[in-house]
Amino acid sequence: MLFYSIGGDRFQMTKDLLDAAFGDVVDVRYGGHTGIPGHTKHEIEVAKEFAREGVRKMVVSRETTDYNHYADDFLMMNYVKEAVCEENALVETAFAKVPQIGRTPEFNAMNIKMLKPYIEAYPEGSTIAMIYVTHGLSWPGRETYGFMGVQFPWWKEVIHENGFLNYLSWRSALQKEYGGRYNLVFSKNNSSLLKDSLFSYGYFTPDRLSGAFYTICECMDMAQDMGVKNMIIAPCLWYSDNQ
Repeated sequence: MLFYSIGGDRFQMTKDLLDAAFGDVVDVRYGGHTGIPGHTKHEIEVAKEFAREGVRKMVVSRETTDYNHYADDFLMMNYVKEAVCEENALVETAFAKVPQIGRTPEFNAMNIKMLKPYIEAYPEGSTIAMIYVTHGLSWPGRETYGFMGVQFPWWKEVIHENGFLNYLSWRSALQKEYGGRYNLVFSKNNSSLLKDSLFSYGYFTPDRLSGAFYTICECMDMAQDMGVKNMIIAPCLWYSDNQ
C-alpha cells in the first residue's frame, strides 16, 4: 500500500484496469522516486526485481500531474535503465514509455471539470481572479538540501517546467472553456510574465521565496489591488490537484 491512501487507491485502480484488459500478459508494479520503508519500493528495486525474474520488456510510466522531461527521463527511465544495467540485462531489455503530454490536455481537462462548480457558482459575466497554487520543487534563494534536495538536485533548470509553464497552459485551457461567459483574471493587464501573474507557492512564506515568487496571500492582495473581489484558489500540483 502506498503511504498516501489516495495514491494507493489510484495505483490499484490502474493495476485492476490493466489486469482486466491484458490478464497474465502484463505484470504491473509500483516503484517510487523514494521508497518509504514498510510502504513502498524504490523504482530501482522494482526494475531489479523484473530483471532478475527474466523480464526483458518493460513499459515505464508515471502519474500525469508530474509528467515532464526531468521527471520522465532522469527520475524515471534513467533510474530504471541503470538498475537493469546493474543486473547485466540492459542490452537484451526493450524499454518503452507511455506517451503523455504532461499536463496538456490531461491535467487541464481535470481542472476544467474540477473548477466548474466553483466558477459557475458566480453569475455569468462576473469578474473572477483565478489564483494558481503550486508547491513546485525547491525554493529559490539558496542551494537545495534535505529531502527535496535529494529528489531535485537541479531545481534551477526545472522549476519553471514544473510550475510556471504548466500555469500558462492551464490558464489558456480555462480561458478557452469559460472565458466566453466570465471575465477570468489571471494577471495584471493580461500579462504572461511571472511577476504579473496570479501564480503562487502555497507552502512557503515570503522570506522563503526570497521575492522570486508570490504566496497565496500576496496574489489575493494583487487581485484586490486590481479591484477584483471574487477569487478562486486552485491547488494545481501533484497529489494536491485531485484532493
